[in-house]
Amino acid sequence: MSKLMLTTHKDKVFESQTMVLSGHAFMKCRFNNCTLVVTNSPMLLNKCNFQNCNWRLEYDILWGNKASVKLVKQLIDLLDGADQDEISSIMH
Repeated sequence: MSKLMLTTHKDKVFESQTMVLSGHAFMKCRFNNCTLVVTNSPMLLNKCNFQNCNWRLEYDILWGNKASVKLVKQLIDLLDGADQDEISSIMH
């Protein structure tokens, strides 16, 4: 099994930026007024805080692939239940 290689960010504040989350691991980071982009690539969000952020999904949902549909549903459920506050998840 190959090891997942993500660029790590810890205890950082991101303000008014467009951030591609995929390919990165964010731990205890804060996002204020950002546009957050999620693609099919893996990402990690752990104990992060989101204030007034917009989310952009650039995600391929493959025909007949239930796993890709499931991951998008999980992300939407996290966003819906998180109330833009704190999210802990991994997408891959």
